[in-house]
Amino acid sequence: MSIGVIRDGYRLIGELLLHPDERRASLVGDCSETLNAAASDIREPIERFLRDPLAASRDEYVRTIELSPPCPLYLGAHLFDEPTTCRNVGSSPRNGYMVELAAIYRHFGLELGARELPDYVPVVVDFLAASVELDDRDGIGLRRRLLERLVRPALAPLRDGLEKLESPYALLIAALERILELDLARLGDRPAWSPLDRAEAPVRPVHFVRPPAKCSHMPNPNEVRS
Repeated sequence: MSIGVIRDGYRLIGELLLHPDERRASLVGDCSETLNAAASDIREPIERFLRDPLAASRDEYVRTIELSPPCPLYLGAHLFDEPTTCRNVGSSPRNGYMVELAAIYRHFGLELGARELPDYVPVVVDFLAASVELDDRDGIGLRRRLLERLVRPALAPLRDGLEKLESPYALLIAALERILELDLARLGDRPAWSPLDRAEAPVRPVHFVRPPAKCSHMPNPNEVRS
């Protein structure tokens, strides 16, 4: 599969994961045309999503993704338990996870907006699209680390949660999983970067737990990409 198909697959999924009112019809049309050349296990889930009436429903998006979401579009929510007290927010594993994501983005020249969280799936997917052709900036395997350790482990629990809700957005995550595997295959046998001074425990997905209600200074997911 060509890099162009991988790039436009990421771009299309990132756009379709936004609120229906925020999607750019021209980008959706252009990327959908490129994906005519994609394999069926990528093309067909996206086509099924676009045919589903709920895909354009504001109510479905708000109910499933925006307001007190049962299945949030934040990767860290599917990998780490939320801190039990406000005091532990800054030192939580999820905070370190987001710091690493933001550092990888900066390495490739992407600076996040002040109100964007680095583990928000549309942000992650936009970065993957923008960086797929920047191999010259990746001499140490940061992009493979991002794909293998920071993104892939969270996608299955995210998809499972959406499937339990019978949400059409599960189709987009299924297509994203397949594109990610093709992206990894494209990287060949280049190793992923890993820290030399410490051993890393395997990433184990967890069920989402809402943050404590009294932590008023915690990031508000609803403020992302305003």
